[in-house]
Amino acid sequence: MKEETLKKILLAAGAVLTILFSLVPFTYMVVTGLSATGADFLQQGNSLSMTFTNFQTILFSESSHFVRYMINSIVISAIAATISVFCAALGAYALTRFEVPGGAAIMLVILAISMFPPVSLVSYLFKFMTWLGWINTYQALILPYVAWTLPLSLWILVSYFKQVPIEMDNAGLIDGASRLQILIRIILPVAAPGVFSTALLAFIFAFNEFLFAL
Repeated sequence: MKEETLKKILLAAGAVLTILFSLVPFTYMVVTGLSATGADFLQQGNSLSMTFTNFQTILFSESSHFVRYMINSIVISAIAATISVFCAALGAYALTRFEVPGGAAIMLVILAISMFPPVSLVSYLFKFMTWLGWINTYQALILPYVAWTLPLSLWILVSYFKQVPIEMDNAGLIDGASRLQILIRIILPVAAPGVFSTALLAFIFAFNEFLFAL
């Protein structure tokens, strides 16, 4: 067997195994949700009877509020990710285009702050939001989520903006564009894959957060 053929076989086998490894938990979850007896169908002698009752109960039951909670999570996460990426883009542009004194130290301090355990801030954050009258409002979660995802967004965008040639900024300045116009019309479109990846990660981080929301 040729070496090239062996490589293709091994690559295909690895891809199939990876897909199966990823799909098995998802398939088990779907089958369990569709099963009338839940996970009990795995017990010996139990037959698998399929039903959509479980999903109907979750989606349409007045006591579960699943749809309302899902909409809340999507809206809050999307707004927080948008604000976080925009603020991070401004900071990343400044750090990569200007000689900011202590720029490396600033990045390290931001990274250190992001490693601070959020659970230690819950009680103080709750008191602060109560004082503002923001309990059970969107902004009570949006602002903490922006602060939580901003360090990650900044670090990612700094790495992407560094790859954009400074000559593109100079060309924009020659054409009479302001720094903000250069960022919006030149840098962001060129770094669009990085911006999209950053927004997606910020959205996932905010969407998966439970403690503050609770």
